[in-house]
Amino acid sequence: MLFIHHSCGGQLLAEPGEQVGGGKDSGARCIYQSHPNGGGLRSRLQAAGYEVHQASYGSLLGEDTDIGHWRRKFAGQMDRILVCDEQDRVYGDGRANEVVVFKSCYSSTDFTGPGTEPGDPDAAEQTLANAKAAYRSLLPLLRARPDVLFVAVTAPPRAEPRPQGLMDRLRAMFRRGPVSADYAHDLHAWMADRQGGWLRDYDLPNVAVFDYHDILTDGRSAKWSAYASGDGSDSHPSREGNARGRRPSSPSWTRPWPACGPAGAERSRGARKSMTQRDASESPAPPAPLGGAAVRDRDVPAVHHRPLHAVGGAAHFLASLRVEFLLGLVVLVMSIGVMSSRPVQLAGLRPARNVLIGIGLLFFIMLTQIPFAAAKDLAWTIFFDRVIKFAMMTFFMVALIRSPRAMRWFMVAFLVSCFTSRWNPPAGRLLAASFGKTRDHAPAWGGADLRPPE
Repeated sequence: MLFIHHSCGGQLLAEPGEQVGGGKDSGARCIYQSHPNGGGLRSRLQAAGYEVHQASYGSLLGEDTDIGHWRRKFAGQMDRILVCDEQDRVYGDGRANEVVVFKSCYSSTDFTGPGTEPGDPDAAEQTLANAKAAYRSLLPLLRARPDVLFVAVTAPPRAEPRPQGLMDRLRAMFRRGPVSADYAHDLHAWMADRQGGWLRDYDLPNVAVFDYHDILTDGRSAKWSAYASGDGSDSHPSREGNARGRRPSSPSWTRPWPACGPAGAERSRGARKSMTQRDASESPAPPAPLGGAAVRDRDVPAVHHRPLHAVGGAAHFLASLRVEFLLGLVVLVMSIGVMSSRPVQLAGLRPARNVLIGIGLLFFIMLTQIPFAAAKDLAWTIFFDRVIKFAMMTFFMVALIRSPRAMRWFMVAFLVSCFTSRWNPPAGRLLAASFGKTRDHAPAWGGADLRPPE
């Protein structure tokens, strides 16, 4: 078996533990012996009688693994793929790979939109239509090798993006319509749908789909990755996620696949086998799955979870709200009410008229400079987080502080807020938690059967 992958695939294959191997300058980047996120898939395959070979960064076959790269890779390098031992090393004894597993990384599903059907398989723009066209364009190439089983592993999902700065938070609040994660869901559901999706009109048993995306989104009940690593912002699946990826027995990574045609059957009876598909009589029984038998979403539907997520579907929006933003809205309403009932006597501000005019001009100049900034997003963030915030604070002071006593209370509150600001968690996280954004769903493996259809 040859597995073409980058970092996520290497971590899925690796044993859990400290990182061993896979360094950038090792010549075998992302081919790990062990890794903190290790899923242990390689040892599980080996226990079932497979030889596992890999191609990753730094090799001719492993360097480009985006969705749009596969057609050119299989069209121009098929012979080399079938004799690849590791990286650019090939077999020298007549062996050939009988199973080829290929996987794109999460960055391949950073879709910009739905695109236009039927799509362009070679287009640089990442749209849903172009991705589907790229996968469809593979089928004639894979059909030409009926003796080889090709397993497409769906790309893992992205970690949920966290808004940085006020502008990102405002965009998240008012964003409507599908985002890249929605298109990734659509693509992988289409790939895994044997009856109405990618393989609907494909009549050979030598192409299968392992729906890794489905596993890492808890049966696609989560929009983003349910098993992001680190603090939840790293899209590489965690050890828990990778363990779920190698664990189920139905579908199973470890059940030997039947020979995919006459040539495959003949080779599988040979004495020398590379990533072989053994006869059932000589193949070791697959180890029992950890944690019991796998649950398919069609056996135990997660309907009772979905209303909860429908209510909490805007949890990513709630998580972007900060206490200061919520309080600012409250204080703004209060200030407008006070100003309407007790207007400020502008006559007393005449000596400062020139200062007010100067401040207005300064605001205008800063606004006109932002479009020319080298980093526009950063410039907008600084403008709102610094200029607008302090201007609003000044407005609140003018509107609400009308006596020395009120000023003293304001100064006390201001100093307390300065000392406690580091304990100011996002209020929305509490709200999102109240909507049930948890991970206690039953695992669902629907559409991920690796075995070729009967």
